[in-house]
Amino acid sequence: MSRNTALSRSLVLIWILTGPLPNLDAAEINGTYIIQTVQTNRVIRVQPQFPFQLKSATRGENWLDDPANQFVISPIPGGGGHYVFSKSTQQYIFLDATDRILKSGAQVDDGSMRFTLEGPADSLRLRVQANQLVWHEDGTNDQLISTRFGVEDNFTVFKLIPVSGTPNPGGGGQGSGLRPIGASSSNPHPSMAAFVNPDQSLDVAWRSTDGKIFVSTYSAPDYRLVRQIAVENSLGLFGGYTKDENGIGYLLTARPEQLGVNGDDGMQRNAWLRRPNVLHLLRIPPGGESQFFVDLNQESIYQTWGIYNPMQTGANITSRLAYGSGSVVASFAHNIPGGGHMHTTGTLIGVSPTGTSTYAKGAGNHSMSNQVWFDGINFVQIQEGDQGILMSRLIPAGNGQWSWSGDKLVYRHASAEPLADPSAPDPISDLEEFVRFGSVQNAGPNYMILFSRKQGQGFVYGLKDQEWLGQVSGAGLCITLVPRANFEALPTFQWPQNPVGPGIVTREIRTPQGTNNYVRPRLVDMNDGTYVAVFEEWATNQQYLQTLAMRIDANGQTLAGPIVLNGNPRIQRAADSFRIGGQAGWIAGDGQNRRMMLHTLDASLNLRSYPLSLQ
Repeated sequence: MSRNTALSRSLVLIWILTGPLPNLDAAEINGTYIIQTVQTNRVIRVQPQFPFQLKSATRGENWLDDPANQFVISPIPGGGGHYVFSKSTQQYIFLDATDRILKSGAQVDDGSMRFTLEGPADSLRLRVQANQLVWHEDGTNDQLISTRFGVEDNFTVFKLIPVSGTPNPGGGGQGSGLRPIGASSSNPHPSMAAFVNPDQSLDVAWRSTDGKIFVSTYSAPDYRLVRQIAVENSLGLFGGYTKDENGIGYLLTARPEQLGVNGDDGMQRNAWLRRPNVLHLLRIPPGGESQFFVDLNQESIYQTWGIYNPMQTGANITSRLAYGSGSVVASFAHNIPGGGHMHTTGTLIGVSPTGTSTYAKGAGNHSMSNQVWFDGINFVQIQEGDQGILMSRLIPAGNGQWSWSGDKLVYRHASAEPLADPSAPDPISDLEEFVRFGSVQNAGPNYMILFSRKQGQGFVYGLKDQEWLGQVSGAGLCITLVPRANFEALPTFQWPQNPVGPGIVTREIRTPQGTNNYVRPRLVDMNDGTYVAVFEEWATNQQYLQTLAMRIDANGQTLAGPIVLNGNPRIQRAADSFRIGGQAGWIAGDGQNRRMMLHTLDASLNLRSYPLSLQ
């Protein structure tokens, strides 16, 4: 196929999915757009970690649905140019005067975040009012968008591709243009969470590509849409969803802020303070709309720190919400400053259905990924820490209160060794293994954690800020079995010592052929002593290949499979699996068809898929 033919087909695809490309004048530009470079045909996106720079990138499989590629461009009220607003970070774009690179996270409405648009939408220049220079793609080197070069050449011309959805920040309504975030997205923030109701109907809380959050309910057994509400009081990021025994829903939402560490402006110097509207728990009564419930950034709810950058501390930070025994528990990570660095701490917060604290002391240790699950008695948290997988429990303490067990190191990275000199610098060897865990379940007398790993990678912390890496090859599927009885008696983790307690067993239960990797593992308890494991297989270049499933026993021994599932039923990143109608289930976004999918497997690994429609 010639390059021109490929480009023509690409433009036809854009026309089908988003409508024809209007040749708007600058004054008419007002909506959500993908910004494409004319010279290289790349799309501009926000880098997923601090300092959130703008960079051009080759269009991936999910490029139309990925919020990192989407920008709201809106006229400044009263005239004077346009604002550019990132849909992934929910922040305005500005020019950083120190390095002259365009970034997300403007704090002051001045000339650095005001842009003059010159030319029609298919051959546009964006001029920064602060220095009167135009956006420029470094098309041959780092591909950053900046004004470093001070020239107006072919690398300063861009094309706007309109995206269906909300036309401006805070603009509203549901509308037929809604799209869930597609399953091919590697966005670490939860984009959807399912809750199975007692009658086996299904609630799905989900975030659309335009940043709005919705809760949709589907009837059993046909999973038809029966109700959908817009969460109008969201703070921007979606963190998790659960329900109590009275059918009241709870939704975790966070402000997508990007505060720095060294106090170089007023907002950052006050980052320790108990600021409102940073992390909220919302309440959704049966048949009702979402209501503000609890501000979690107050000392009576969370005693240890003031929260900033919640769920925004790195590209692998995840969060969860769980309910059990009269308590709603949030598991998430946020930043704390220390030693001139941006430290990430994982934490737990518990709140009763009346809004009072049930656990306020948080947790501890660095967290690169975390989740929480109610085991029927305790809340169980697992985190990816510096030296391996950390596990802890919230235990009933009487009078509606809970106590924390402390973190237990239940899986140690292969190269994580105790320091001979505890005062020495942090050893790189702590992080020389690539781990991505998927699920934890009760398994007889144990907890079973399912995860994928690749040893001996020589990684350091910063390189863990991606879902997967091109150089990772041969990542296998593993389980760790942790005794549930006397869990609190296991050694408490305290860096740099790293003992793994007695009775804990880890083994690889499936190894891919060649250089492929097993990714996004999920585990479902079938309630008969067996478990269904579902996972994707990716090539070394991060290309999705296929989805597989197998059935195992409580010791991780294979009972059936693995088999390749027909139709490539994708697994959504950061969305948990569940048991529904006696079968293993998981959900995934299908952005191109503006729907979600429910996939189920019976004990014989027979697949059935249900399209979940949207209003």
